[in-house]
Amino acid sequence: MTSRDRIALESFQGNLTKTRIRSCYNLNKFVCQMDVLKDTLINLFTTETEKVKREKIKLQDEYNKFMYYKSEEDGKLKKAKEEVLKENLTLGTGNVEEEEMKIPSEIIELDIGGTQKIATARATLTKFPSSALGCMFSGKHKLKKHHGRIFIDRDGGPFVSVITYLRTGKIPVFNSKIEEAKFLEEMEFWQIPLETLHGSDIYCEQEFDPEWCARTLSLDESNKRVIKEGNNHGIVFCKNALDQANNYVEFKVNIDIPSRTKSHLFVGCVKKEKYKSEYLTSTFWKDSPYSYYWDIWNTKLIKMNENGIQTANGFGCPCEEYETIIGIQYDAKNKSISFYKNGYLLGVAFRDVESGYTPSLDLWFESGTVEILPHDKPVPVEYL
Repeated sequence: MTSRDRIALESFQGNLTKTRIRSCYNLNKFVCQMDVLKDTLINLFTTETEKVKREKIKLQDEYNKFMYYKSEEDGKLKKAKEEVLKENLTLGTGNVEEEEMKIPSEIIELDIGGTQKIATARATLTKFPSSALGCMFSGKHKLKKHHGRIFIDRDGGPFVSVITYLRTGKIPVFNSKIEEAKFLEEMEFWQIPLETLHGSDIYCEQEFDPEWCARTLSLDESNKRVIKEGNNHGIVFCKNALDQANNYVEFKVNIDIPSRTKSHLFVGCVKKEKYKSEYLTSTFWKDSPYSYYWDIWNTKLIKMNENGIQTANGFGCPCEEYETIIGIQYDAKNKSISFYKNGYLLGVAFRDVESGYTPSLDLWFESGTVEILPHDKPVPVEYL
């Protein structure tokens, strides 16, 4: 090795050593910077975590205050109702003729708020013995007369609608939504139930309607179970429409062979009188006017207007199982349709729905059954 080569080698080794030193310095510098960044992130995370904890505590305090005030207001409302009922039971001051009585007669004359004077049977007023009105006229309380009539300090119109309901067992026809709302408020005030009219001519046990069952489907002898075999879909209606008394129906779905598409089953309501029986096997939505359907496995809502024009929105959660329980509930007060799945309320699906729509099923799975369960209300009522 010549002296020139030796000098070159020594120079290369010196440069390599300098490069190594510089690399170690840069690496140490990078490690320090990463440590600083790590400490910064930890501090930031700790700070944000503390903020979240403080906000959570603040929200919990606000919630506790809200529940406390709500409890107070509920107590005040309950007390106010009790006082009004007590006044109705013991009214007898000023120009009131204080004639104590115990309702010996079957016919009772009433003065409602000074605006309505009516006479009705005690049996009508006590149709629901456990209601506030039933207790008031049970004969156990001493009532006072005002000019020969028992005075009740309530609005006349809504109270008369309540009497009509008690007499006929049917919800009166109202000229406006305001009148209907006042009627429902009056029913609530007197604690008269709208959903426990079993045994009257209002509540009807639900079943499938043989006259509105597609030829591709078959019903068992009880008309409670519909059976499907084959590729062609079919529609079946229930016998009774949804209204204030018949406000819930529940189906147990068992799918043995699903459809080739994901749309195994549509559940909803239709205006039966606007439908044609030949459309029970139609595959066109335009042939389903005045209908509200839920495509369960595709989590989609489908609404058809009177002209057969479709609008669709997402609804519900994915359904993977082929055995499930589906419920339809109609809220007459809010004019809405809600759906349940396996006992859980999925929320309001359709609004501004008048009473009189009939529950309907559109079956697309190849083989299986749908059975009407004997439940007239959701049990239990839970929220997802």
